[in-house]
Amino acid sequence: MGSGKGITRRASSGSQLKAQTSAPVAHRDSVHFSSETWRKFIGDNGLAKIGMQKYYLGAAKPQIGREDCAKLLTELFNDAVEVGALTYPGDLKAEDFRIQIKSDLGSLTNFIGHAQITVKGDKEAKGTFVFNPRTLRYRSDLSSQWTESMLISIGSGLLDLFF
Repeated sequence: MGSGKGITRRASSGSQLKAQTSAPVAHRDSVHFSSETWRKFIGDNGLAKIGMQKYYLGAAKPQIGREDCAKLLTELFNDAVEVGALTYPGDLKAEDFRIQIKSDLGSLTNFIGHAQITVKGDKEAKGTFVFNPRTLRYRSDLSSQWTESMLISIGSGLLDLFF
């Protein structure tokens, strides 16, 4: 039902996820994150205590590299857009974007990761954002403030991209 692997995996396993699929019209001329919409999605689907790694990568991992980090951020972004928690201007779909990690994530003491969000097929359209790689490593739940913080950071990358 959704664009994120988590939603797709759960939908194919027989669970029915409830998602708000239409974005709030009032925010289509800017970038907006609605924590209320995200929390409703998480609560309605019993996902509050599910870890981001387990949900998006299939299992919690002791180490998470660039590829897994990019996949996790991409799937989180896809789900937030799909349920209407993260909106942006224009008609692009979540799958029209690509998230890439732009900094070394090797150190457990590295508190700042740099990522880039781009529009596939458009070499000019790109935005950057920072995130905390430790949040991804330490099994944050989908309902945690860290997950919402991650979505806000992705939103700042969208602001950089669009404005």
